[in-house]
Amino acid sequence: MDPSLGAMSSDLSRIYSDTAICLFLLMGGHHVLFYGVAGLGGEVLPGSIQLSSLPVEQLVGLGAHVFEIGVMVSAPVIVALLLTQFVMGLITKAVPTVNVFVVSFPITLLIGFALTMLALPEVIEYVRGSFSGVDDSVANYVGTVMQGSTPSTAP
Repeated sequence: MDPSLGAMSSDLSRIYSDTAICLFLLMGGHHVLFYGVAGLGGEVLPGSIQLSSLPVEQLVGLGAHVFEIGVMVSAPVIVALLLTQFVMGLITKAVPTVNVFVVSFPITLLIGFALTMLALPEVIEYVRGSFSGVDDSVANYVGTVMQGSTPSTAP
């Protein structure tokens, strides 16, 4: 049971979420977050931000980049698990007396955990490289949003 979601979660998803939290902290994401929150008080006045299409496009681009990273990180394990299920289907057709549910569950868990543990160092390096310029991207996005947000002093 995952208390943050209020639902059941797998051990594999717990490993990935704990790894993501550790990466966030190791890469200094909390410093960027604190810097951004601390700088909001005096710089952004209510009603001063005017969103144009450029900041929205940048935000969508950042979201697409995060989605791309998620697909690239999970693709090897997903493909291996799909191949495992395909082989289990072939075994079921070849030897119908084998109870494939009893056999496939531990094999799927073993392959999923083994591949995740083997791929974890590469995943960490890939994510670290992909997010190396995120603080610059966020600063660029905030700068774009803040253009024209200074209150006019002319009457």
